[in-house]
Amino acid sequence: EAVLEAIYATFAEGWSDPAGTETRRRNLATEGIWLGRLVASLIPDEPETLGLLALMLFAEARRTARRSPDGDFVPLAEQDVALWDDKLIDEAEALLRRAAIRGTIGRYQLEAAVQSAHTARRRSGRTDWAAIRQLYDALMAIAGSPV
Repeated sequence: EAVLEAIYATFAEGWSDPAGTETRRRNLATEGIWLGRLVASLIPDEPETLGLLALMLFAEARRTARRSPDGDFVPLAEQDVALWDDKLIDEAEALLRRAAIRGTIGRYQLEAAVQSAHTARRRSGRTDWAAIRQLYDALMAIAGSPV
């Protein structure tokens, strides 16, 4: 658990670059994903490892849509889905499915499932807010916090 938290903290620090221009921070996000891939390769049957990697890939897939050309934050619901990276989303979906068949649900899997529900908009054109609420309710029940 502590290793996964450290990996996620590394990724989050790299993700926190407000303008998306700080190479050093962007590299931390890349390092977080690399570490997530490494741990998932070493422990391929651990659902939370797969869930964490899926979560990071969902977020990374939306990086280019996250900021306007002027550097302003673009809320998820307003992001141009054409800018999302389909390859990373598909990889994240596959990881989330692999985690789900293990029969144990954890925080990272639920957070990744929320992101999955949001990214479904790229194919359907709509967001399933009822599913997202259910996922947040489940996250609150196991983590005591929606984040």
